[in-house]
This record gives sequence, C-alpha cells and structure tokens, in this order.
Amino acid sequence: MESRTLRLLVLFVLIGFHWSTVAESADPAGAQSACPSRPVVLSTGADPDTREAASLARCFLPPTFDDAAQLTPLLLSVTHAPQPVRSTDGRFHLAYELQLLNFGSFAANRPVAPTPPAALEVTEIALFGDGDPSPLLILAGDSLAERMQLVRLGISPPTVNFQPGQSGIVFLDVTFPDRRSIPKRIIHRVKVKAIAGTGDQPAIDQTDLEVAVDQRPVVVIGPFLRGGPWANFNGCCDFATPHRRVGRAVNGREFWPERFAIDVQKAVVVGDQLKVFRGDGSQVEDWFSTGEDILAVADGVVTRVVTTEPDNPIGTSPFPPVVSTGGGDGMIGSGSLM
Repeated sequence: MESRTLRLLVLFVLIGFHWSTVAESADPAGAQSACPSRPVVLSTGADPDTREAASLARCFLPPTFDDAAQLTPLLLSVTHAPQPVRSTDGRFHLAYELQLLNFGSFAANRPVAPTPPAALEVTEIALFGDGDPSPLLILAGDSLAERMQLVRLGISPPTVNFQPGQSGIVFLDVTFPDRRSIPKRIIHRVKVKAIAGTGDQPAIDQTDLEVAVDQRPVVVIGPFLRGGPWANFNGCCDFATPHRRVGRAVNGREFWPERFAIDVQKAVVVGDQLKVFRGDGSQVEDWFSTGEDILAVADGVVTRVVTTEPDNPIGTSPFPPVVSTGGGDGMIGSGSLM
C-alpha cells in the first residue's frame, strides 16, 4: 500500500510541474520541450485506472498530424524579414529577397519506372497580405525573369529555370502609400511546372510560405555629405544594380549587404552639361567627388583608421577580394574608417 501511494504521489508531482506548460502550449514542439527529458516508467503493478498517467503520456506522443500538409516541389525561405522603409518617392517599400530551391517533386501520375525529379520553371509568384485574397504583387513572364537569378557569387543572368538541387533568388519590392497599409504577414505563393523533356509534371505545383513583416522602425541617419549637387546612382529598389543584387558568403553564412546601398557623386556643370568628372575620368583625381569631406551620420568615436590600401584604378575592383578591401567600409562608432 505504501509503495503504491508513493508511486502515485511522484506521478502527481510530475503532472503538477509539467501540466500548466503543456496545456498552455498550442505548438506540439513547445509541449514536447516542457516534458521530462526521459519518460516516466510506471510499474506493472500501477493502477490501470490512474487517469493522470494519460495526461503525462501525451508528452511522449508524436506531434499532431496536419492533414493539409503537402509534399511541395520547392523549399522557400526569406533570410531577412521585410522591414518597411520610406523612400524618396514618399511610399513605404518592403525590399527583400525570397529564395527557392528545387527540392525535387513527385510525379502527378505514377511512372512506369522510377524517374529523376524534373527541372522546374517558375511560372508565377504572387504575394498576399493578412489573408486578403487580392494580391499585393504578381510576377510572371518577363517581370518575373528580370527579378530572378541563381544564388551564387556575382550577378547571374536572369532565369526562371532550375535544375534539381539548384537554388534561385527573387528580388522583391512591394510598395504601400502609408504605414497603415502595410500588412503584418505576407504569404508567398510560387507556381511551377516541369520543363519539357526533363521529367514528369509535379503532383503539387504550388508552394506557399508565410512570413511576418518586421514592423520596427528603421534607423534614420543624418546626411553624410555637404554642398553639392550630388547625383545618386545605383539606388534602391526594383531594378538590377551593382548593389541590390550582390550577395556574399561571409564566414559560412549568406549575406546581402548592399540592399539599400547607393553611389553618390558630385556633379558640376561643364559647358552646358552636368558631369561627374573632368576629361576622360581615367584618374581618381579627375572625379569631382575626390577630396570632398564625408560626415559622420551620428555621434560616435573613430576606433580604427586604415590608410595602407591604395586607390583602385578606375574601372577595376579591389584585390584580393576580402572584406577589408571592399568599397564603402567606412564606419564610425562601432568599427573602422577606411
């Protein structure tokens, strides 16, 4: 009798400790994490009518099955949550990247013999906000192709075709007239079809991904130049530039550092034309921006100054290609000035 009472007491303590967390969690993974790391083993002599054991047993059951889950042909991801930025056009922009990978797809019809996954063509990408059936944006045909490329170093030719195991990236820019119009969540709906001759049509031809919008205000900086006029080249957001579509692999992680980068150059009226350099512009000194002051955009402390790097010849990139020789590496307050 004492043995049975002790076993029940231990069970009640375990249930009281874990029940509140398990009951409040709607996520099966969250409920599982609230359970003991090792199952509690009840002896064969335990009372079979002890109903409390059932509530503890749920900790060790598989997650709830989702009958609506599908075996999709794509893996979709957004590495940087979209964050509203007000541009010079007065509109709020969500400028971000959607990545996809042709994971391989099951055939719509049972094949006579096993066949490899097909190469896929992305035919349409549609964006929806907060469950509204009216799309925020639809990309198809040329408008899709010109915003899509392979995930790799440099800017690759536009493409909507991906071999099995190949990754692509779509550069998105969704605009809104004011902050109140920006949805809290965006659903990305990507449709594909098999490229003729590469394999069977996929059983599932659509993949969805829902992403939360980062509603935090962006950091607003002060002007970093005085005087002028200054001409802005290669700015954001919805066209191919040397900045918007340049990615890097840094320390094993994907990095798109130039999403909002710009190139500003001082313009001077020469004759009846506005120019940014004198002569043929083949020398750094020919450019009117050379020697102009660059201002700190906020209060800070210069912690490091590097003066050993020579100027690059006009039209060439720094070498060797390492982070420290990249252009635009000026930072005041938490880094270096180069």
